[in-house]
Amino acid sequence: MRVLKANGESEEFDAEKVRRACLRAGASDRMAEEITQSVRARAYDGIPTHEIYAMAYKLLKQAKTGAEHRFSLKKAMMELGPEGHAFEDFVARVFQANGYQARTRQIVKGKCVSHEVDVVAENAGEKVLVECKFHHRPGIECHVQNPLYVWARFQDVVEGAKSNGERPFTQAWLATNTRLSSDAVAYAECVGLKVLGWKYPSVNGLEALIEQKRLYPVTVLTGLTSHEKDRLVGADILLLRELVQANAAGLAAKTGLPAPRIEGLKAQVHWL
Repeated sequence: MRVLKANGESEEFDAEKVRRACLRAGASDRMAEEITQSVRARAYDGIPTHEIYAMAYKLLKQAKTGAEHRFSLKKAMMELGPEGHAFEDFVARVFQANGYQARTRQIVKGKCVSHEVDVVAENAGEKVLVECKFHHRPGIECHVQNPLYVWARFQDVVEGAKSNGERPFTQAWLATNTRLSSDAVAYAECVGLKVLGWKYPSVNGLEALIEQKRLYPVTVLTGLTSHEKDRLVGADILLLRELVQANAAGLAAKTGLPAPRIEGLKAQVHWL
């Protein structure tokens, strides 16, 4: 039995992937096994991966453990769009959670031209240039053109710092919410460009950092409408922890959303 991936490729159905995904989301061994067996029984040759996801998500939601939120994390990241600014702000939050001061959309002078850098992150020892590549549809990879572009921009601002007396950048990063092509990885590793993507690096990819620091985006909430998402993001509420810490009345005034609705969204976050 084969499954159809979002990028149009097909592969053999692997029940172990379903089980591992459920376990990563926080399901117990028994629950993960029961869900895996249920999905296996209902799957058919040529089934799209999004149907497999939907089956497992529905079963996790029925269990009422909160695991369905973590299970839908990749989809939630894509729903930060369709524009990329929210993802840039999210990446800045990731760096801040790891001890950096981070600013978004900064104009930096290079040797040849000025650049709008998505994120500038600094700590005592590093000044990091971060370029973000956001995709709001599944099945799209980050291709080699992206690290080529980031590395060229990095070289220009490094040379520019020598003449303008500013603190020089020490490292360049490419951050994306999707996977990377093999050529993109090969080029980045060859030149020394750091990459943060979905399941890359294998140990500390974007999803792992989100889990480690509990940086869940507000878009993991069940039933959040596009209008509500836009209002929250417009009020600089990107993370669940920011939603929980916000005063409902104050946030209602900022967003135009009813205070009872905000309290209802906050009540969903008990699983965090």
